[in-house]
Amino acid sequence: MPEAPARRSRRYDPGRRERIIAAAQTVLERDGLAMFTHRAVAAEADVQIGSLSYYFASKEDLLSAVLESSVVRGVTQLTTQLEELDAGSDLVGALTETMRGLVTQNAEYLLMSYEMFVAVRRRPQLSHLAARWPSIEYSAILAYTNPTTARILTDVFEGMLVQFVMFGREFRDDEVREALQRVIG
Repeated sequence: MPEAPARRSRRYDPGRRERIIAAAQTVLERDGLAMFTHRAVAAEADVQIGSLSYYFASKEDLLSAVLESSVVRGVTQLTTQLEELDAGSDLVGALTETMRGLVTQNAEYLLMSYEMFVAVRRRPQLSHLAARWPSIEYSAILAYTNPTTARILTDVFEGMLVQFVMFGREFRDDEVREALQRVIG
């Protein structure tokens, strides 16, 4: 009688969910939302396609996790830079440095984030996530200025990032500093 095929044992993989999220972000950065499939994410994460449905009930759930991760990543970079400020330090310099880092080291990530934010507007179940980034960004900047200035700085900061990443405008420190300084007064 032939031997029954050995059953594959489940391997213990406590980081699988995070690896899937990271793989989904990689697929989105590399291929865009139009090419975002469970199959592509599973291949990138080196997991069975069923693992995705184990951790994420739907494509929207996975997109939500990626967007949440994206918001945390972007805001962490800004808040880390701002936390290094001392009283009387250069807020404009810290914001310029943060923007330069985002534009020069994370352009594909930002492009993916913007694509996600646009897509989220068409998916009401995810729209609450799109508002998180600017509101957390605003809160971080608010610690160093008044509410009106913080709101305008947040809007200028985001608008300039879009110009640099989406439209390929050249990043120039002096230009960014001047724009931000005008807002502060």
